[in-house]
Amino acid sequence: MVDKEFLSYWLMHIGPKDVFSWLEENRPKLTKLSLSSYRDPEIESLLLSRSDPLIDLGLALYGHCSETGMELYKRGGEKKETTVISGLYLPSDSSGELFQTTEVDQIKKAVLSGSTVQGSFGRSWVVENGILGELITSGSYYLVNSFLSNGFCGDEIIENIFEKKGVFEHLEDELWLNFIRQAASNPRLSFPVDDLEMFGYRFSEGWKLFETLPVSDRTASTLAVLGKRLLPERAHGMKILKAIERWRVKNSDKPDSNYFCCRFLLSGLIEDFNEKFKKLCDSDDPALRYSYYSRFSTRKLERVRELFNKDEITFLEPALKNENLYKYQAVREELRECCCDYKDPDPDIMIVDVFDYQADQRAKQHPEWFDNLDDILRALDLIDDPCERYSKQLELLSRQVQNILKPDDKSNVKYEGIQGNPASASGEKFIPESKKGRFLFGILVGAVIVYVLHLV
Repeated sequence: MVDKEFLSYWLMHIGPKDVFSWLEENRPKLTKLSLSSYRDPEIESLLLSRSDPLIDLGLALYGHCSETGMELYKRGGEKKETTVISGLYLPSDSSGELFQTTEVDQIKKAVLSGSTVQGSFGRSWVVENGILGELITSGSYYLVNSFLSNGFCGDEIIENIFEKKGVFEHLEDELWLNFIRQAASNPRLSFPVDDLEMFGYRFSEGWKLFETLPVSDRTASTLAVLGKRLLPERAHGMKILKAIERWRVKNSDKPDSNYFCCRFLLSGLIEDFNEKFKKLCDSDDPALRYSYYSRFSTRKLERVRELFNKDEITFLEPALKNENLYKYQAVREELRECCCDYKDPDPDIMIVDVFDYQADQRAKQHPEWFDNLDDILRALDLIDDPCERYSKQLELLSRQVQNILKPDDKSNVKYEGIQGNPASASGEKFIPESKKGRFLFGILVGAVIVYVLHLV
């Protein structure tokens, strides 16, 4: 651990760019509780005393202490210069344009985009101190958007947007929809819920918007974006099928329709072990069949062919992303045959290429699903991370040895250094007697040694 006195001295004497890099490397990690090993108000206070624009920007974006953020926001408001920090850009706003303006605005935007906004018990000082309400009233929406898309803003502010309460209570509908869309980009929405008491209820008001917002092109577009980010967990008391029916309008049966997307996302809330899920494949709504095809599981080849004959591309598009259909070789082959049999109106599109790509990806993630050893090894060679690649290769080799040493062959295994019943001994060593078994066992031991040496 670095001595605090030395660290303080070092940070006070190195250049601003080095301080910025250090702050970036030691920034808080966005976890459920937003905890981090480094959190020292004294060090951040020392860095603030340097009054350097680049260091201030680094503290605003990557600092740990809310006191630092409050001081920088206040300091930004007091400055009157119009100097632009050359070459530095802050995170893009909802329009996708990079924002670069006065130093005052840059620091404020950096604070609202950064990690110092986090507060106690999920409540940010930006809300507690009334700053968010002031920004909305003054029309500083680009700063509001920075805060709403910031993962450190806390759960409560996102819930307030969905429920239209607190500072959002009296907003006009158009502005409210804009803020909902901005909140949809917040990474907190996709965090898994660890607290069982909250299971199925976190951001549930987001799903309830599908029941309450008026049906229109604008709302369908907003909810299509939001639904893709929300966890697919049933909201308490929500009537899913009734909500789906709301978004069934004329000319909305194509997958590129936002109305289609809304119905597809809502049907994802129906658990795949539910009887209602099984009925989706017989629905006259292609969005619901689309949902079924993206999640169903089968080992029957005739079932894959039957669904393809029924819906062709409406079946193939979601089925190719359904990992359940890649688990068994015969099912994979049948799905590929369906791709080959499909005649796309566009001669330049070969949907079988999409299957081959998806199969390669699944072979990397789940090599145990694939029987052809050469194909598996070729897929594993494409993994960029060497540690992950070696780990998968070692796992594959271990399974190959286990296949040789099947339970009915244990009588042919010779144990060394063990007296009595080897099955009951601890720390047993064994060597297979067959040549093939000894060969693979030797490879496994060698691979373990090489893997350990590689990590060292």
